[in-house]
Amino acid sequence: MSLSVKELKVIMIFVIFVVSLAGILPLKIKAINKSESGLSYLNCFSAGMFLAIALIHMMPESVSEFKDWTDENVTGEPFPLPFCCMFIGYLIVLLMDQVIMHRFIDHNVGHHHHNEKS
Repeated sequence: MSLSVKELKVIMIFVIFVVSLAGILPLKIKAINKSESGLSYLNCFSAGMFLAIALIHMMPESVSEFKDWTDENVTGEPFPLPFCCMFIGYLIVLLMDQVIMHRFIDHNVGHHHHNEKS
């Protein structure tokens, strides 16, 4: 069974809609916002989406384009630039996520404990 381009676009729009709703859940449902395990599951889901998009779509295309370019412009064995860019990009996203998490979560936890002592 093969999908037409139109069917694939409809499926992708639905997936984007569902993922967007999952991202809004912590703002709208206070029980999820206060639950560490709920936020952890949503964080794992978003990380899985990033990896799936990168590994299934972007990585093969970048390797193919890079190979076409190196076949025309480079002699010898080329440096594996797409893989290094992917790794660096992933590290940047991971570092940003950790910095944001620690800055806001640690600040809010410290602020919360400070209010309880009063």
